[in-house]
Amino acid sequence: MKAIAWQFSQQSSGSATILWGIGLNGQYYKLTGKSWTQAAPSTGKQVSVASDGTAWSIGTDNKVYRLVNNAWTPLVV
Repeated sequence: MKAIAWQFSQQSSGSATILWGIGLNGQYYKLTGKSWTQAAPSTGKQVSVASDGTAWSIGTDNKVYRLVNNAWTPLVV
């Protein structure tokens, strides 16, 4: 089987088993076992994931979001 080369504009690792990335298309992906799957709806510029799996992002609108119930919720300050 031929390996698929994944390309990311940015990646974040919360632990040895939690790895997220932003694809060149701006979509969110996470490593599940040995394969990458789309992790959340929408697109973004940057993602950060904590060791407990909490995901934060900078959206394409330059606002900060937290992933809650598979939806990006804006940070209100």
